Amino acid sequence: MAILSQLARSGASVLFDVLFGGEDERVEIFRGYLAMMLAGEGLRIRFDSHDLHLPWTMLCLRPQHLADAPLSAGTSELDALFSLFLGHRHQIEHTGDAYQRLWLPMPEPGPVAVSLNHDTRIGLKTCAPAVAFTLGEGTRCEIRTTYNDLVRDLGKADFDEQLMYFWGHGGFEPNGSEAAQLVIRLSDEIPFDGHTVREVRSEHRRTGIFHPFVLLNACQAGHTAGDADRAFLGRVLVEHGAQGVLGPQIDMPQAFAAEYAREFVRRFLRGGPDDTAGRIAYDLSRHFTAEFRNPLGFAYALHCGMDARVRLPERTDQYA
Repeated sequence: MAILSQLARSGASVLFDVLFGGEDERVEIFRGYLAMMLAGEGLRIRFDSHDLHLPWTMLCLRPQHLADAPLSAGTSELDALFSLFLGHRHQIEHTGDAYQRLWLPMPEPGPVAVSLNHDTRIGLKTCAPAVAFTLGEGTRCEIRTTYNDLVRDLGKADFDEQLMYFWGHGGFEPNGSEAAQLVIRLSDEIPFDGHTVREVRSEHRRTGIFHPFVLLNACQAGHTAGDADRAFLGRVLVEHGAQGVLGPQIDMPQAFAAEYAREFVRRFLRGGPDDTAGRIAYDLSRHFTAEFRNPLGFAYALHCGMDARVRLPERTDQYA
């Protein structure tokens, strides 16, 4: 409870003291308007900036901002803290210059194409095998465990996967004189990063097909916080056609990461009108706080793709 209270105070301070701080009358008016809007629930919010990268879902309101929207009787102190987080109240995505605006054609009839890109050695005592099973249920699922397999397929002009799921170790590593950048490693431990994506997809950027939604379920893979370099992998994926990227902004416990992925993949592959990435991420953050008293769902950040969903072949029972 004490740690969560501290996180809520810090999240509110970043939003209202740092980002929208100051005593200028216009800033004060805007700050009040912003607090009033955020005190509601169920908004779809896009923070659009190439340079300003913050952990938006982990930013918070202050208790006084909810004075006109009181919690129901019997609400616990813990629930009151959860309700302060923007990720608990709204669907949120971060966009910038890489925002994907391409029209996405309906796929040809047949199983939805997905992939599991993973390190087979991690998460064996979690529900990671269940995630793999869910990915392969009724789909055309490509399984990759090595860097070379991943690069080989990403280098194809027409890449028809609608969901790419990564399960491996992620972290920021030195990049010479440049800022440290995120790398993800599969079973062979060869680093995969944004430069790799650029190298293999650049020649197909204007003419090829590449529109997956990417779930990077590796530590810190969802970084939108910090400078643009720290969000480099997600940004490059979107620049080259990905609908969006979802991943944790912190070192995530494997057990929770696997549970989150199982629920996300299960819903995303249904392809229903409400099974968009933004709605699922929002629902899961509330689900884990309500059912398990666990706020880690707030740490998953969406880099574009709020409206991304599986495009099912036309059929009458599509949403049954």
